[in-house]
Amino acid sequence: MKSFYYLLTLGLLCVGCRQARPHPKLLTNTVAPPPQPPVSYMHCKQEIARIRKDCRTKSIKEKEKAFTEAVSQQLIPAWIGTPWNFYGMTEVPGQGTIACGYFVTTILRDAGIPLNRVKLAQCASATMIRSLVQRRYIQQFSNIPTASFIESIRKTGYGLYIIGLDSHTGLLYHNGHTLYFIHANYTGSRTVVQEEAWQSAVLNSSAYKIVGKISADERALARWTN
Repeated sequence: MKSFYYLLTLGLLCVGCRQARPHPKLLTNTVAPPPQPPVSYMHCKQEIARIRKDCRTKSIKEKEKAFTEAVSQQLIPAWIGTPWNFYGMTEVPGQGTIACGYFVTTILRDAGIPLNRVKLAQCASATMIRSLVQRRYIQQFSNIPTASFIESIRKTGYGLYIIGLDSHTGLLYHNGHTLYFIHANYTGSRTVVQEEAWQSAVLNSSAYKIVGKISADERALARWTN
């Protein structure tokens, strides 16, 4: 009987060893490709400069899409995680700190919108928005539920918006499905974040909201491409 259990155990071990050996061909297929080097922020700005030039003869809708995608897909991702500070003025994502107003003006400047980065960052958000966006593309809200506010912006449609709150400012990005609030967040992580608008504590706590759809403004787009 002992011999039987010994042989049985030995057989199971042999099977296990055979199953554990990977096929030589499989080893060549599991080698991960080398990591791609990160795209530099300077390269992003150079690419956007090329896009701006290509957009000079395009329609307003085409310009709006190009501008919105350049900001949301190339510039904003580089800034996510950059620390917030009330006096932050860094011009380089990931280095130093950034205040909410400087975050907005730096993004727009780096996208190619000519503006006074420091002056606009330090003024009231409503003043900044009115200096960059024509009145017909500006909406103001006061003491309305966040859900109603979000629904109103969704109806306004795809694009990039500047938003001013009671004592804060940032960007709204509507990708056609979801509305995102991107800002140098002074609560929580205290970093630049991109969050779904309905989840933002800062957005929910503000009674006043002023929103300018800069991506739809033909005057702003003309300044961007020239």
